Amino acid sequence: MWGAQTILPVSPTPIPPYNTHFSAYGLGWGLSDVKGYKQVTHTGGLAGMVTQVTLLPELQVGIIVFTNQQSGAAFSSITNTIKDSYLGVTLPTGLKSTANG
Repeated sequence: MWGAQTILPVSPTPIPPYNTHFSAYGLGWGLSDVKGYKQVTHTGGLAGMVTQVTLLPELQVGIIVFTNQQSGAAFSSITNTIKDSYLGVTLPTGLKSTANG
């Protein structure tokens, strides 16, 4: 089910912090790698709501974010914050987290 059907372009130089080397579309699922782990994603929405499902099968991690807004900015930020904690990704030097004050 999570096999690549359509190959999508990626940057020729992996971009931190996830260093993605491949990206593809597979039967409704977005497929890529983050920090060397397969990532499987799907987004959707209707007027007034958007959702995102992100799976990291090798880590046995699933993240599902439901929002009541039109933009995907919040679900991306929430997903990436959770995903970063599992992958050990830290903020670049000089940036301050807004969590906990």
